[in-house]
Amino acid sequence: MGYKDIAKYNNNVQLGKFGRVFNPTRRRLGVPEIPVDWYIKYKGNRFVEWQAKDTTIGHQSKYVSLEDAVWKIELEVDDYKLKPIDSVSRNISIRTIYAHGKAKDSIFYNFNPGDSSRLISRLQADSIFAAEKIRKDYQR
Repeated sequence: MGYKDIAKYNNNVQLGKFGRVFNPTRRRLGVPEIPVDWYIKYKGNRFVEWQAKDTTIGHQSKYVSLEDAVWKIELEVDDYKLKPIDSVSRNISIRTIYAHGKAKDSIFYNFNPGDSSRLISRLQADSIFAAEKIRKDYQR
């Protein structure tokens, strides 16, 4: 077993810690969970991309990234596809940046109509999901 094999094994083990087994922590933190029917679209060095089987409207994907050298979760990005308006695509991205030590985690909500993007509040994101009849899969 060579270095590349060991590195690949470590990457798989560490990324596995932040898959579905991490959902109880996500639930507690109010971060979108990885649904049971999702699959891994792509796995790279210290990151993984999860994808919904149904990619019509709603929660589409989750990107999970680990910090270099320490194997701790660093970042998650969740994308929610909204219905297009006048053939302009729209989505909401929820970006969670995990703090370490005594710092607090940060969660940012972006509304992305077409090629533009703007930061919105959680309340605004919740309101858009309610208006679009999209089930939100995070709490708090």
